[in-house]
Amino acid sequence: ARRVGDSVARVRELENIRSFLTGNALTVVLDVLFSVIFIFLQGSRRSDVIFGGAGEDVMKGGAGADLMLGDGRYTPFSKSIALDYTESLTQSFIWSDTAGDMVKVSAGNYGLHPVTVASGLAFRWTWDASGSNDHALTAPVGLITNARLEANGGADVMDGGEGDDWMAGQTGSDAMYGGAGNDVMFGEDNATATTTAEADAGQDLMCGDDGDDRMYGGAKADVLDGGAGNDKLFGEAGNDLLLGGAGDDDLSGNEDDDNLNGGEGADRLLGGDGNDNLQGDGGNDILDGGAGNDFLHGGLGQDQLQGGDGDDVYAFDLDDDAGVISTATDSAGANTVVLSGGSLSAMQLAGSGSDWTLRYSASDTVKLSGNFNIRWAGKAYTTAEFVTAIADASLAPPTPPNPDPVNRAPTVATPLADANACKGENWTYLVPGFTFADPDAGDTLVYSATLANGTALPAWLSFDPATRTFSGTAPANAPLTSLGIAVVATDAGGLKASTSFTLALSAASNGVPVAGQPLAGVSVDEDTPWTYTVPATAFTDPDAGDVLTFTASLANGDPLPAWLQFDAATRTFSGTPGNGDVANLAITLRAADPAGASAVQTLALQVRNVNDAPAAGAPLPSQQLKEGEAISFAVPSGAFVDVDAGDVLSLQAALVGAPLPAWLHFDATTGVFSGSAPAGSAGALNIVVTATDVAGATARQDLHVVVTPATPATNNPPTVTAPLANATATVSTAWAYTLPAGTFTDPEGQALTYAATLADGSVLPSWLSFDAATRTLSGTPGSAAAASVYIRFSATDPAGASASTVLGLTITPKPPATVDVVIQADDKNTPVVGGSGNDSLTGSWNSSTMSGGDGNDVLVALGGPGNVLDGGAGDDNITGGWGNDQLAGGEGNNTIRANGQRSEITAGSGNDSIFGSWGDDTVNAGNGHNRIDVAGGRNAVVAGDGDDIITSGWGDDTIHAGNGANEVDAGGGTNSITTGSGNDIVRAEGTNTIVTGAGNDLVTTTWGADNIDAGAGDDIIHAGGGNNTLRGGLGNDQFISTDWSDDRYMFTRGNGKDFISYAGGQDVLALEDVRFDQLWFQRVGNDLSVTVLGTPDSILLTKWYGADTQFHLEQFKTSDGRTLMEDKVQSLVQAMSAFAPPPAGQTTLSGAYQSALAPVLAASWH
Repeated sequence: ARRVGDSVARVRELENIRSFLTGNALTVVLDVLFSVIFIFLQGSRRSDVIFGGAGEDVMKGGAGADLMLGDGRYTPFSKSIALDYTESLTQSFIWSDTAGDMVKVSAGNYGLHPVTVASGLAFRWTWDASGSNDHALTAPVGLITNARLEANGGADVMDGGEGDDWMAGQTGSDAMYGGAGNDVMFGEDNATATTTAEADAGQDLMCGDDGDDRMYGGAKADVLDGGAGNDKLFGEAGNDLLLGGAGDDDLSGNEDDDNLNGGEGADRLLGGDGNDNLQGDGGNDILDGGAGNDFLHGGLGQDQLQGGDGDDVYAFDLDDDAGVISTATDSAGANTVVLSGGSLSAMQLAGSGSDWTLRYSASDTVKLSGNFNIRWAGKAYTTAEFVTAIADASLAPPTPPNPDPVNRAPTVATPLADANACKGENWTYLVPGFTFADPDAGDTLVYSATLANGTALPAWLSFDPATRTFSGTAPANAPLTSLGIAVVATDAGGLKASTSFTLALSAASNGVPVAGQPLAGVSVDEDTPWTYTVPATAFTDPDAGDVLTFTASLANGDPLPAWLQFDAATRTFSGTPGNGDVANLAITLRAADPAGASAVQTLALQVRNVNDAPAAGAPLPSQQLKEGEAISFAVPSGAFVDVDAGDVLSLQAALVGAPLPAWLHFDATTGVFSGSAPAGSAGALNIVVTATDVAGATARQDLHVVVTPATPATNNPPTVTAPLANATATVSTAWAYTLPAGTFTDPEGQALTYAATLADGSVLPSWLSFDAATRTLSGTPGSAAAASVYIRFSATDPAGASASTVLGLTITPKPPATVDVVIQADDKNTPVVGGSGNDSLTGSWNSSTMSGGDGNDVLVALGGPGNVLDGGAGDDNITGGWGNDQLAGGEGNNTIRANGQRSEITAGSGNDSIFGSWGDDTVNAGNGHNRIDVAGGRNAVVAGDGDDIITSGWGDDTIHAGNGANEVDAGGGTNSITTGSGNDIVRAEGTNTIVTGAGNDLVTTTWGADNIDAGAGDDIIHAGGGNNTLRGGLGNDQFISTDWSDDRYMFTRGNGKDFISYAGGQDVLALEDVRFDQLWFQRVGNDLSVTVLGTPDSILLTKWYGADTQFHLEQFKTSDGRTLMEDKVQSLVQAMSAFAPPPAGQTTLSGAYQSALAPVLAASWH
């Protein structure tokens, strides 16, 4: 606990305290306090009640909110307190000087019976501050008497420790140390019905330490030190010293001559009656001297000074009002403004009558209102005289040196105030700059200090003459005494002046540990080993040799989670958090000294989630149905497992390599398959269900659906609906033929079984085979094969009925062998043409024109500013040069590579692989499953129908993918991407315009401001950072935005059931053809549902009612220009919860609904 010495050390300038406890009264107080033999009473770490009784006692409350009474005569009563008596009589207890204990008094026996109260603690009383100068004290079951004071109570010492303590010193000269907490202290408990004589009052010492404390000095001269916190100090009767310390404090001297020092903070000081000394110190303070001749010094900051009645003195030092303007108001008495330092020529005084503005340095200004004289450099002026003196100083020439000056001795202008220090704790004291005055202008004073008897200062105490500051720490075992200290000021001529003050030393007591710089928050990723050592500077203890003991728990008092260990010896936390440990933890770290005093720090620990990919759970059960039957199957909740708390999985379903059949629908929101299998759809469906988390990680499950043929009432045989055209095969050349799917038709739509024989029913020739599952003939005819073969295809339904048709196959002789050629182009750009074989054509270092012709050709342009390469039919490999090339693949599965600046690439039908260069390429790929990879530059890519994979690098690209299941991955830049029908996957960086066609599409962007229109289908849009405009189009769409961006979500009637999650930033939902009174708001679990009246259209905002408001949309805008802000949504939800939503088809509110909801609609929409 801090003592007065600490508080004095915190005060910037006690230099203006000129008369504290005259007659060296503080020395008397401390001599009385610490020259006795104490009785020691120790409290627990909980809330205790401690009675000191008569005599001098030492009490320590320890942790908890304690009630400590220095003396006391208290009479609680109870029929239920089971001590050592159980009579059903009213029991009361009183302190007995004879017994030295609390004793019991009963109605049947007035003798004093001892009652054991261990360690001086009694029952669990409660107390609270009430009113401005009073308190309420309540026993658990009542209070019989208000008699609270005992004569000859003695000088008690109380240390409240931690907690909100209540202390009453009562009679005697007491010392009270509040410790941490919001404490209440009374020097004399004289606010109750029973008071004591003046002779029983004492001179008390109170130290509040940390917390918002309240102190009441009572009679005689008391010392009240608030310490840190916003304190309220009342000196009451006597010449008191009040020290506010750090914080915004209220100090009231009340009666007699008091010294008030606010310390740092915005303080309010009221001197009251008597001649008071008011020091504002740092901060913007209010000083009111009250009655009497007062001394007021605001100190640093913008202060308001008012002297009140009496002849008051207002002190202003250089830099007190730097950059601000303070005020001094005083119309009563003869008042004086005292200026310290500065130069007349740098001052300004303007005004008239009682209103003046005084600028006493280049940066210091004070406004004066009232009656004031001004004193500067030892001379007094009226305001008019000071205006003249300033003017004369600015006009007068420099004073020539006096050839024979007469040195005059310095004088004591302001006597020094007495001070106090606590042994074992650092103490500082500043000698004020205006303590001494020298009548000789320009003379410089040199300062020195000794003990009052002329001997040197003790070894522990030093004096810095340059800063006029004493500092040091008195040893804890130093004799209990006070020091008389003399300060001497010597001028340049050796003449001296001296003044002295008394430093009272109080006994050392246990210092409370102090928390250092707040601990910075720390974080750890899940599944990552982590250690953290609390810095050694996190706590300090003012007592030399004290060893601190550390403990750690959660801030709510619970133990640390199982994964987290704390080694108190090394102050080290360690552990490895799992997925289930993801949380924001507040950890309380307590450091306790051997006496049980402690300080705490809070450590914020964030256990961050690391995305875990979802996993497949229980396998999906196979489904079976007949043609014509409906299916409704929900993906079970346990089909996919995601261990990340709060993760949201998005579901998609498709056949392996193809979309679902048109008759089968999958609702990605509910996870339900539905539909009715039409006739002719019998067979097996292999469906892949994919779950994707918000980070894009996926898991998949296979779902097998078997559709069996419907059983017809009357079977009709299949029919031939498309006769076959003749076919041709070549000797020694592989040949294949697939029976067209529409060759046969079954009237009942049943599945057909196929077979192939020769036309006469005999088996096929040995070189020819038939795959019934794929309806494909294949083989290689030899030279001995017949020139003509007639093949009969038959189709049989499940009932055995069949139909057949014949294919005529002509076998031609093998053509002459082709010749593979190798040609090197010349430097004159002579066209090079390959043959029908597999040719190798190489260009020159000039521009080359080459055509591969038929065959699987290789064309390579070595250089040249502009090459023209045409691969022709066949699977060609084409490589361009460094110029602006034209590269054409022709029919076949081609590989085309551009190396030039600006290439034009054309590929025909076939599955082509196209690789652009670093320049601006133009790619036109035909139908087929193409792979297109263009690097940097501004590229234009057009792909035909087919399942294409298109990748672009950094640049402003234009990409169009035709119909099919396309995958587009665009790099940074300003890109324009469009796709045709199909289930497309689009990923893009940069600023993009993306339009996808019909299909269940997945669109993912990163950091740019994107404009996305997903078109028809159940789409998933995962938008990254940037201010995005997002439109889902027809279908049940999902919007996921995990980055902090300002997004605009567009919604139109008919768009279906959309839902939005992870909406960060300032987001807007814009409803393009909906009025404000056509929306219905309701809570669904933790989600917010917004429905368009009379339609199945809705928007579900997930986690709206969770703890994190990042899931909120900030604005809702309708087509009629209305706007709904986020904070008005709940009003609509509450109002509409009293009604059922309007039925389907009713697109406006009914009359009754209009009347009931009109006020809240008008108040919410603007």
